[in-house]
Amino acid sequence: MGYVRLTLIFLLLLFAVLFILSNPGEVQLSLSLVPYKTPHIHLWLVVLGAMLVGFFAGVLSRLPSGYMLRRRLRRAEKEIEILKAQLLTASQQVTMAREPAPPPAILPPADTQPPPNA
Repeated sequence: MGYVRLTLIFLLLLFAVLFILSNPGEVQLSLSLVPYKTPHIHLWLVVLGAMLVGFFAGVLSRLPSGYMLRRRLRRAEKEIEILKAQLLTASQQVTMAREPAPPPAILPPADTQPPPNA
């Protein structure tokens, strides 16, 4: 699995370097709502910035669902522990019910005295 990951990282870096080398031009960004213009920026820097913004937007959009899943997992683990304890007590009760009761001990009557030692 490590070789696959390293190969993918290498290919991604190779693609990034080729993209940077093939787009040496500069662009000037402007927003219609903002009265000033930005200085000239390399195109690869603009694309990299847009990719980073998209990455972090994706990560932030997944946080609530990840939190909900972790909460459900904790609840399920607690329920599993409760059910395990219930199963253990139920199996112990079944085992005790299957065992025959020991025979009653035969004791001499309490008013008799033991025979004297000869």
